[in-house]
Amino acid sequence: MLRASPDRSRRRRTRAQFDTVRAGVRSVGGRVARAWQSPATKWVLVFACITLATLWLWRVPPAGAASEANLGTWGEWIAGIGSVSAAVVALSAIVIQRHAEDVSKRTAIAAWMDVEVDPERRQPYWTVKIRNDTGLPVFEWAITSSNGSVHLCSKENGPIVPDMSRYLLAAEEPPDQARAVALVLEFRDRLGKLWERDDSGRVGALRALSRCPNMRGSDG
Repeated sequence: MLRASPDRSRRRRTRAQFDTVRAGVRSVGGRVARAWQSPATKWVLVFACITLATLWLWRVPPAGAASEANLGTWGEWIAGIGSVSAAVVALSAIVIQRHAEDVSKRTAIAAWMDVEVDPERRQPYWTVKIRNDTGLPVFEWAITSSNGSVHLCSKENGPIVPDMSRYLLAAEEPPDQARAVALVLEFRDRLGKLWERDDSGRVGALRALSRCPNMRGSDG
């Protein structure tokens, strides 16, 4: 029966320990990198640099007795900077969260294709439905599809009112929900910023709205 030599076993243990340490360093390094790149960290560093430069100009002693102006020692100032920095970070987190909530509210609008049935003729037909949960009308918008079957825009149909809107669509494809295609919705929010909800549902900033061709549908 073969047995591993002590040197080989030691090398394996050393390698395993090294891999564990390396993984830990990478994890800590990733967290430090994300914290370093955050806006809150940058503002804290700027504030700390300004404060330290002010201490140097005012000739505040690094330790011991305070100056004649009773400005305190460096230790007292560093403790104060730490308290202020914590407050700044907490305030930045609140501001970032509220900004994200505001963006989510301003972009709470989506469009999709649907099939409805005419109650009199009992025939199916295509519609484009738009759900607007922003709380305000959207005056500039455009809807397109990847296969070119859908072209809707504000210039031909007016604003999208809050709640649900419905547009009749004259598409070449037979009215079958299985044939529905994903839509791209472009719009301008209440602050004048342009957004796009792509065919996968993700929302991103937009530079300019698409041109509005002749409409193929009407408001229903």
